[in-house]
Amino acid sequence: MAAPKSSASKKRKTKEPISGSSSSSFNEYKFLSVFNQNQFYGWVSERKIIPEVGFQLGRNEYLEINIEINNRGWAILCNPPRKVVESLVREFYANAVPQPGQPYGYISYVRGKSIDYSPSSIERMLMVKRTSSTRSYEERMKQQDPAFDEILNEICVLHMQWIKDKDGIPNQLRKMDLSPQARGWLEFVRRSLIPTSNTSEVTKERVVLIYSILKGENVNVGEMIANNINKMLKSTSDNTRLAFPSIIQRLCDEAGVEKIIDEVLVKQDKFITAKKMAKVVAVHLLQRKQRAHAHGPHVQPQQEEEEAEEQPHFLALQPPPLHYQYQQFLKGFNWEQLQGDVHQMKRDLHHLREDVNQLKETQQQQWNQVNQNIQQLQGVLRISRSSKNNLTGERTISRRQYDINTQAKLNHLCNVVATLNPGYPIFMQGMEELSARQEEILAKHKEDERNYIRRLGFWKPKDAKEQEGSSKQDKGGSSPSKKKDKGKGPMN
Repeated sequence: MAAPKSSASKKRKTKEPISGSSSSSFNEYKFLSVFNQNQFYGWVSERKIIPEVGFQLGRNEYLEINIEINNRGWAILCNPPRKVVESLVREFYANAVPQPGQPYGYISYVRGKSIDYSPSSIERMLMVKRTSSTRSYEERMKQQDPAFDEILNEICVLHMQWIKDKDGIPNQLRKMDLSPQARGWLEFVRRSLIPTSNTSEVTKERVVLIYSILKGENVNVGEMIANNINKMLKSTSDNTRLAFPSIIQRLCDEAGVEKIIDEVLVKQDKFITAKKMAKVVAVHLLQRKQRAHAHGPHVQPQQEEEEAEEQPHFLALQPPPLHYQYQQFLKGFNWEQLQGDVHQMKRDLHHLREDVNQLKETQQQQWNQVNQNIQQLQGVLRISRSSKNNLTGERTISRRQYDINTQAKLNHLCNVVATLNPGYPIFMQGMEELSARQEEILAKHKEDERNYIRRLGFWKPKDAKEQEGSSKQDKGGSSPSKKKDKGKGPMN
């Protein structure tokens, strides 16, 4: 086995890169100064980016988590964007480093835009809310004893203890010591609030934060994120990663930072699901000691966590003895209160059944009334249709009578005119003579037109055409018959 690296090899002594780019190639659009450009091409480009993760739970899975997210206004925080540009994140961190001798602030610079990542700016962007609790995570962290025993009972499985430091003060817990719900919040906390690459140990500040979240206490998200960004800028450890890429992307989008097509995106991790939270429920303390003894005294926590994650089945806790469970059950048992609760439930159930029956009766009455109204409307509609048909028949009869009467009146008028006016027959005779004269004139005009065309040679009378056709038939009429006769041969 190779010797472990010394702590000195994992530290870098300064924020200055080993070899910086010259001032002649300084990109004024992307960087504030040559110093910030050197940061980008130095330690910033070597760091890995740890993306945030959100929850993806079913409607009936861990309702407490969904309720807590809604009460705190963490909907945006728990749903990070899936497209985060990697170069924007690295430029943000490179330009956030102040000049040597200058204090750290909350202002960075990305592609010509100033980015404000102060606590108030982050909380305004995320639209977080304060809870109704009077206590906060920050106040609990200032206390010497933030209720260590109560924290164990709240977020850990049974028979788990704190890992203490050399002074006997609780310092951390194991990830496998946490309950499934606490494991889900741990994954969220170590990615989105207090970033870390350690997946096995849970430090005190993260444990207390998970407890505060479960208890509904206030958490200053903006201050936590802003201070952790500056903490990463000040860190000299090579294991420190660049966190909060989704927060930085949202701040850049809000400031109107220009995007370039086909830029490399930050690789996103899977959402936190109920299956992922319950993958390894807990490992009993005795089993852990036996495995540690079998592997030797130098088993690393990270290796132990990986071995537990590789188990294809769920590791369950060994339950306490039955007599202990029975004693705990009898300790807070109240038979009279239980009987009272049962009677109250029976009364409530009886009232509920009465309400349901009354509701059914009301619905049946309403339904009968609706059916009666429908039948009445159908009767009115039938009467209206019958009246319409009768009216249409009467109108037809009236129209026919009107037409007959009108024709009779016209015939009568024509006969009356001839009777009343003696000159009417003479008038009608004159009209007939005029019509005959007009026909004669028209026939004469047609004859003159035919004669004129005949003289010009463009037209022959129909009789002449018939005579020419008959003469042609006389001249050549014998040949076909002769041919036919020749073809037939002699008659036998």
